[in-house]
Amino acid sequence: AELKGRLAVAADRNRIAMDMHDGVQGRLVAMASQLEWLRQTIDRGGEANASGVLADIRQDVREAADELRFLVQRLRSSESAVGFE
Repeated sequence: AELKGRLAVAADRNRIAMDMHDGVQGRLVAMASQLEWLRQTIDRGGEANASGVLADIRQDVREAADELRFLVQRLRSSESAVGFE
């Protein structure tokens, strides 16, 4: 039973790590790219194009924060259910 519990904890940790890698990390990398494009656009005098990109980045930040909050809540519920060590 103890081994089964440890395997379940390991599986939960791996699932959460993959979710963070595929979700939050991917969003952050995309936002960094958008911000770099935005910097270059503004440097070239293209402020008119910047507004839409800023709105997209703002939405991406909100979604990443929501996703991270969800993952942390899931981690906390796993801790109380199984008991992370």
